[in-house]
Parts: sequence; C-alpha cells; structure tokens
Amino acid sequence: MFPAEDLLDCGEDVLLRGVGVVAGGAEQPLTGFAVHIKGQVVVLTLQSTVNRDHTMQRMEVLTVQAQSLDTRETVQDLRPACTLLTALHITLATLTIMKRRNVSGSKPPAKQISVQTQLDLNAPKPAPQPVHPQGHFPRDQVHIACWNLNGLRAAINKDPFAQFIKRLDLEVLGLNETKLQDGNIADIKRLLMPYFKFQYYACSQKKKGYSGVGILSKIKPLDVIMGLGDGELDVEGRVITAEFEHFRVVVVYIPSAGMGLKRLQWKVRKWNVAFHRFITGLMRRGKPVIILGDMNVVHRDLDICTKDRYLRDIPATTLEEKNSFTSLLGDQLVDTYRSLHPDGNDYSWYKTDVEFQRTQGWRLDYALVSASFLPRVIDSFMHDQVRASDHMPIEVVVENASDS
Repeated sequence: MFPAEDLLDCGEDVLLRGVGVVAGGAEQPLTGFAVHIKGQVVVLTLQSTVNRDHTMQRMEVLTVQAQSLDTRETVQDLRPACTLLTALHITLATLTIMKRRNVSGSKPPAKQISVQTQLDLNAPKPAPQPVHPQGHFPRDQVHIACWNLNGLRAAINKDPFAQFIKRLDLEVLGLNETKLQDGNIADIKRLLMPYFKFQYYACSQKKKGYSGVGILSKIKPLDVIMGLGDGELDVEGRVITAEFEHFRVVVVYIPSAGMGLKRLQWKVRKWNVAFHRFITGLMRRGKPVIILGDMNVVHRDLDICTKDRYLRDIPATTLEEKNSFTSLLGDQLVDTYRSLHPDGNDYSWYKTDVEFQRTQGWRLDYALVSASFLPRVIDSFMHDQVRASDHMPIEVVVENASDS
C-alpha cells in the first residue's frame, strides 16, 4: 500500500480519534499513522473497510492535521498535506477550519484542519451506474425506506447509517428531521452522491437545526413537489413528493404536539388537515401514493409498549392526534405494517438506550399506501437493530407495477 519507511506510529502527543487502519493487507489495531514530509508530520485519521478475504476495499480519511516536526505545534501550511493527498489520489470532499480548545493553559494551538473525504484503493474506479429511463425502476421489487435521523450531519459519520445507504437493493430513502440549512446541502449531496445520484431536500426556513426532510433516489423522478403548497406551513420543511412510473412517494415529518401540547390544536386542525387535503389531491391525479415518515402518533395500543399505554396527555398519545390519523387513513389509505402484521409489536422509536434494551418503545414511523395498491405491497417492517438515532429505519417493499 505505502512504503514501510513512510509509516510511523503516532506518539502520545498526537490526539487522534479511535479508528481502524489497514496496513500490509491486514487490519492492524493502530489509532492512525503519520507521514514525515518536508519537516512536517502529517497525521491522518483513518477508517477502513475490509473485504472478507482481508484485502482492503476502501479507506476513508477522516481528518488531516499537519504538525511541525520540531515543535509539534499544528501548522497552517497544508501544502505538504495536500501534496500527500494528491499522491494518494484522495479527493477532498470538504475542507473546514476548526478552532481547538486550549485545555492546558499553554500557548493556544494554531487552527486545526479537518478534512472529510473518501479514498478508493481498488483501482481502476468502479464503472458508472447504468442509466435507466426517468422514473423507471429496473427491478421487479422496489425497496423504499425512511429514517428519522435526528440530524443528518451527525448520522452521516455513524457506521450504521453508512452501511445502510450502501445497500444495493435500496432504491429510495426518505429522511426525516435532517436539521439541515440550505447552505449545507451542496456538501451533503457531494458526500452521498456515490450512493444516491438524485437528492432533494426541504429545509426549515423558520429556525436553524430544526425539522427538514429529504428524498434520495437512484432513479430520477418524473417530478418532484416541495411542500404542501401552503407558504405558511411549508416554512418548516416537512414534505417532499417524488413521482415515479407507477406511484408517488411522499416523505413527511408530521409536527409534534409540542411540550405541554402547545401545538396540539394547530397540528390537528391546521397542519394535518392541510396534509390530508394535499394527499387527496395527489390521489385524484391517478397514481397510487406511498407515504413514509415520522407521523408523531401512536395510533393503536399495540403501537406503544405496555408500560406507557396509560399515557393520554403527552405528544403522540392524545385522542385528538389518534382521531386525526384515523381520519387521514379513512378508506383510501392503509397502514402497511399493521395490515401485514396485525399483532406485531415492533417499535420505531426508543426514548433511551435502556428502553431499547428492554424493547420498550413506540411506533411513531409509518408506511402508508393507497388502499388499491395494498396487493402490491410485499412487506413492511422496521430495522429494529439499526441505530444511528433514537428512531429506527422503516421499509416497505413493493412490486414494480401499478395498482391496476
């Protein structure tokens, strides 16, 4: 991989995050490595992916820090580091400057450069993904998932999320509570582009680090609708719709009733009513709908663990929210999980790690379909062991066909 004389174990004076490094074709329990170049020590923090035969598949460079060989102080001249990265054929995805906290009382360190990127060590580069007709899925079955990540920028650095989006069979992924701003989207798209070529995001314009939804797809949709068409409600970035050949996918993050139920009446009398009207309008256009997302309600007793079934006065448990959800379903929409698993007691949200270990959760995330499309639904389930936030991903598998 690299000349052995260029690899040095990092000393104790170099602070690195825990990683795994592959060297010499086998995984080594190192915390990182440093390369001595032109009077500087360039410290790389790595994360590697290994094939089953222990050969290296890919290595991610998480951080790059250049230090003076004499003083061990961080230096701002990154030219040697960039020279190294260029020699290794590493493409810089993002380059940000962060201030390090001075905890020792000594001379404040210089700025630290953090680089997040990916290195593919298996040349030549993989062949480009095949191009399919717009809106058309190539397989007989379509896997569509949705995940409330409680912050996409935090989740993107977690292994469960990284492994989930690398699935070859996952065609569409909806995202809830991305907490992105418009200024974050270009960087996020660049990082996720190897897995989902077509990405659409709706961000909260109301406040930072709040709400937000996204649709990631390997197939270009025929059309994309942002929001409900209501300027007052759409400022929170809660709905995106993508149209494909045989159906429309709606990703929604329904508002919570809020602490002290402050938003309960607004939710059930205004937001939910507008969403119901929007879905009815979509269905009148002729294609069935598949609706996925965190709907912030426990509709039936089976959707909440036994110890919490007495709750009636906190968000997601009120009678008003349950009745509003029942009204949304009506006779036109079906809760796919409950239809296929009438006695199922799987949950998609856990308040704490302890409750997760005890399987004491709530089902807040749903996959709904047009009633006429239900025969095309093959399965609907929760990935109850995939954790990158307090929510688990949900998934629906459907036939690649219309409802007729």
